[in-house]
Amino acid sequence: MPKMSCLFAPAGPAVLAALRGDPVAAARLHCMSEVPGVRGPGPLAVVLLSGVVEPPWTADPEGWQRAPGLAADALDEHPWLGDELPPPAVMAGWTRIARATHQPLAWWWWWERGDDLYADAAWLMGADADMLAVRVTPLAADVETDRATLYLGARAEPFHEAPLQRALGHLGFESLHQYFVPTDQWRFDWEPFRDRCR
Repeated sequence: MPKMSCLFAPAGPAVLAALRGDPVAAARLHCMSEVPGVRGPGPLAVVLLSGVVEPPWTADPEGWQRAPGLAADALDEHPWLGDELPPPAVMAGWTRIARATHQPLAWWWWWERGDDLYADAAWLMGADADMLAVRVTPLAADVETDRATLYLGARAEPFHEAPLQRALGHLGFESLHQYFVPTDQWRFDWEPFRDRCR
């Protein structure tokens, strides 16, 4: 699967209510009590944004070029990221949900060809501040080995795990894989998990 992305959150009542009211998340919301390759304290809310479905927005790289803050530093180093991030207004809405519910959320994105990873990223939203984790491989950037950078406000520092693992760890879960297993299966039946969120 070439590109895929999801929004994740612990599936508590306040977050589920907020995501049901979100115009992007509502129709794509799923609740998973068991996820292949993921361990956690309870059910996981998953908003399926792209992969087996088309993204619910048009890319807005110009919007990210104008947006100050976290994305600006990452876009300087990874200009292609502006085409992959949800539009700034969508991300701001999810950040408001994280702040209002006092629950972390994480957006995750994966780009592969065949089984070769080109790049992946995760935007971690929390009660106080956001973080952006980006990893590139020699297939996507002029680097000799995989390089992962965590952007924390004006700071950037290396990290040594997959962005998905950082994202799910941010939510209190543990991922045994670098990718979200259900999104890597074309025949995965998402419908039963949608019903669990109603």
